[in-house]
Amino acid sequence: MTQPGSAPAPGGTLKRRDPVSRIALRAFFQAHYMWCAVRRKLTHHTQRPRSLGREMLLTPAMTSRTIWIYWDQGWDAMPPLARLSYDSWRRLNPGWEVRLLDQQSALALTGIPAEIVAKRMKPSQLADLIRLELLTRLGGVWVDATTFCHVPLDRWLASAMPFGFFAFTVTEQRTVATWFLAAAQDNPIVRAWRDVAYAFWSCANSPTTYLMFYDFFSLALARFPEARRMWRYSSKLERTQENVLRYEYLNRDLTAPFARALESGLIPLHKFSFREPIPDGFAGTPLALVLECDTRAALEARAAAVAR
Repeated sequence: MTQPGSAPAPGGTLKRRDPVSRIALRAFFQAHYMWCAVRRKLTHHTQRPRSLGREMLLTPAMTSRTIWIYWDQGWDAMPPLARLSYDSWRRLNPGWEVRLLDQQSALALTGIPAEIVAKRMKPSQLADLIRLELLTRLGGVWVDATTFCHVPLDRWLASAMPFGFFAFTVTEQRTVATWFLAAAQDNPIVRAWRDVAYAFWSCANSPTTYLMFYDFFSLALARFPEARRMWRYSSKLERTQENVLRYEYLNRDLTAPFARALESGLIPLHKFSFREPIPDGFAGTPLALVLECDTRAALEARAAAVAR
C-alpha cells in the first residue's frame, strides 16, 4: 500500500506486487467487504435526520475555492438536469471557481496511472478515484453533477470542516456520502482514503461490490491513526431526506415538508438520482421547487440557456 503523501507520479506506474502478496491483499479486502456487509445489515435502522445548525450559517471563507464537477463525456453530452446542477453551483457561489472536467482533462490533472485506468472499473468507480486524487492534490469541493446548491458555501462550509474535511455522514452504515466532499489540500483523511483505493486497484482487476468505495473509507480510518483521530473530532452532519431525494423527487406527498425545509434555509444542497423519466409536467413536486419550473419544456429551455 502506498504511504500517505506518496501519490503515484503523473503518468507513472504503481509498484508491482508478487503473486503471493497480491492474493493475500485481495483476500484481506474480500474479508473486509464481507464484514462491512454484515455490519450494514446489523446496524441498519431509521435515524432521526439532523439538519444544518443555525450557528453554521455565518462562517469565514475557505482557503481552497474550487468546485469540481465531473461529466466523463464533457459539456456537450451533459443532460439538461446536469447543466442546471452546474448552473446552480455557479450562480450561488460567485466567489468560487467552478471547474467542469471531462475524463480526458480529469486524468491529465490527476495523473492517475494508465494501468489503473485500464482496469475493468465502471465509469462511476473511475470518478470515485478521480475525486480523491483531485482533493488530495488540489483541495476544494467535489459535487456530483446530480446535486443542486441551495445555500451558498460561504454561509456554512468553513465552520463545518474545522479539521479540513467535510462529508455528510451515513450513521446507519458507519460511512459517509460521497456526492459532496470538501477538503483542504493533502488532508490526511482524503489521502488515506485515496491510498486504500490505490492499494485495492494494485491487486484487483475488477470491482468486488457496489459499495466498496464506501468501505474504503472505513478501512482508511482503521489503518491510518491520524485520519481516524481527525474524523473523530470532525463535524458530523447526517444526510437527510431533504438532502437526498434519490427516488422521491416526483412524490407530491413530500412536497410540503420539503418546502418547509427549503424555507428554513438549513438544507444547503440536494442530491438526486434521476432514474425515473421526467414527465412532461411535474407541478407540485419537490423537483419543481428545486428547479423553479414545472414542465420538461421549461426545464430544457433553461438548460439550453446555460453557458459554460
